[in-house]
Amino acid sequence: MKKLIKTCALISAFGINSAYAQLNIDVIGPYEINFEGLFQADTNRFNNDVRLLSNAPLSATQRISQTLLDDSNMRRAELILRGKGEADDFIIGFDARQNRWLDVNYRRRVGAQFLRIGQTKQPNSLEELTSSRHNDFVAKAGITSAFAIARRVGAELAGGTDRWAYQVSAFTRELDNPGQRSNGFGGRVTYAPIYKINETFEALHAVHLGLSLIKFNPTDNLVRLSARPEADFANIRLIDSANVTDADDARQYGLEAAYFLKNLKLQAEYVDADYSRKTRPDYSPEGYYLSAVYNVTGEKFVYRNGLFVTPAPLNFSGMVQLTARYSHLNANSGGIFGGKQDIATIGANLYLRNNFKLMLNQSFVDGERGVFSNDPNVLEFRAQFHF
Repeated sequence: MKKLIKTCALISAFGINSAYAQLNIDVIGPYEINFEGLFQADTNRFNNDVRLLSNAPLSATQRISQTLLDDSNMRRAELILRGKGEADDFIIGFDARQNRWLDVNYRRRVGAQFLRIGQTKQPNSLEELTSSRHNDFVAKAGITSAFAIARRVGAELAGGTDRWAYQVSAFTRELDNPGQRSNGFGGRVTYAPIYKINETFEALHAVHLGLSLIKFNPTDNLVRLSARPEADFANIRLIDSANVTDADDARQYGLEAAYFLKNLKLQAEYVDADYSRKTRPDYSPEGYYLSAVYNVTGEKFVYRNGLFVTPAPLNFSGMVQLTARYSHLNANSGGIFGGKQDIATIGANLYLRNNFKLMLNQSFVDGERGVFSNDPNVLEFRAQFHF
């Protein structure tokens, strides 16, 4: 990891000098071809606090089974090829760290709308749809990890104006997982009732509201809800419903809201799921998060088409952000005891020049599942380089 950080620092110091600059390769036919990369290295450190809810002494086996282990590793190594034409574009993305395909699709303008065919993220979460390079925190909120459908093969139609946007999609399996046959559809609509934006889409004062729905047929009538304690390398999932059988229909409803005031962003999401079961009580987990990000160095957030983009540093020395988040996830419902967790996180982000980013988070977890109470403190660090 030290070697990676040193390499990224050298590249950021002498390399690309823009908020987000890809490598332009060539013009082939009607397409301008460019190449992008995103590399993230994470470190997780856990201060364990495992107890039995009965307050009885833990056995050695129980303690070992519930102990979170420190880890450091590459989180992402994304390589992305793009082609851009006058009325259409394509993208081919691959994560060399996880050995899996990312966005692989073709998009074309149809009137004032865009039609996309291929694998892409499904429209079910503001945080999930936001690019990983713009993450406010080292790990995404528990509800995003638990409920996000993420990338699937399908078709999507999207459009809108500066103040509102929509996406509707029909999807099937993942490219890397042919056995995942959760066929379904999704939709998301956003609206900005307050929209004071300058010519470069910096949000001087804006309010964002969003609503989403994902409906799918569970593969083999099974659903499973799980989430780590907002630490991507955690070896234990504090939330885990195990396989919920007899599920014949799944629906996930999402509400989202954000407030932008120059260099301040407040954001919240709520998800309520309903997994219908043929002969047993329905399973209905739910959760939410509230977060705040403040750009100490004064940069204004960029907001466009229902999504935000982290701004470029104003000064050569970089940008500093302070962050805070509170999240709640409850997977106990319908006789399923998947656990529940509440997590408070504070953090700071440092953007060195424009393409190198350091992130530091401290999280305080209050979790329980089954007979165990698990309340670890988690220290997370990330070094990121993108071009």
